[in-house]
Amino acid sequence: MTRVASESLTAGRLLGGLGSILLGSVLAAVAWIGPWRFARWGRTLFVIEVTLFWIVARWLGPAFTMTTPCESLLDSVSDMMTGSLLALAFMPPIKAEFARNALK
Repeated sequence: MTRVASESLTAGRLLGGLGSILLGSVLAAVAWIGPWRFARWGRTLFVIEVTLFWIVARWLGPAFTMTTPCESLLDSVSDMMTGSLLALAFMPPIKAEFARNALK
């Protein structure tokens, strides 16, 4: 019987993980504040943030995405609301609000 060597948690991996979490949190906060203030760059940054989150969530695999039925329901509702916000941000009349704040 052979044993599988487990990877040890080194300081570099720990700092890299914490740095990724911090960078992701800052990006998410800025991406949420931009559309809230109708900043023109906010729409684009929100699309980038949502896309990156979707890619990372799929890349992490099933261990990250395994959820209970209730969590799955709430996740689906959240995804639908995010999609609705993205659609509204690029369609009139909300699109005009972003154009009005182009220089801010």
